[in-house]
Amino acid sequence: MFGHAPDDLVGIQVIDLVAAPRRRRHGALLRACLRQADPKPIVLDRRLYGQHSDSGEFPIEVTINSLQAGEQTLVFLTGRDISERRQAGRTRRAL
Repeated sequence: MFGHAPDDLVGIQVIDLVAAPRRRRHGALLRACLRQADPKPIVLDRRLYGQHSDSGEFPIEVTINSLQAGEQTLVFLTGRDISERRQAGRTRRAL
């Protein structure tokens, strides 16, 4: 994922996959989603970026789902590289 070997990802926080200057905004979005009284699945894809293992940034789409399990809330977060989708959009707009 993001150029990291699976073993390198064990135990790190998802925010560590974001470039340091963007972490505050990305973290605030995640906290806002988790504060919802009745969280529903949400897809975010505007101005979100992942950081590749070589420190390069790329646009991502993030899907956040949660599941209430007793008194705990389990959160599932999926990130997907959308570089090709963004490029296709720029190409269509240029036509």
